[in-house]
Amino acid sequence: MTSHGLTAVREQSTTANPVLVADLNETAPSAPLILLGHLDTVFSVGTATAKQRPGVIDGERLTGPV
Repeated sequence: MTSHGLTAVREQSTTANPVLVADLNETAPSAPLILLGHLDTVFSVGTATAKQRPGVIDGERLTGPV
């Protein structure tokens, strides 16, 4: 992420897996960009690909894999 200009910090949690916090131009006056993910995805190995489970764009929201 740092190669794309983001400031990334991995934070440990006492109750769950580590959390990755990434900021891009955090001093900008516009709305923030929020990336949310998790480590407990339950797709079979090799099936969470863009071809098999594409992301979905709905207005200004991008979600996936589906």
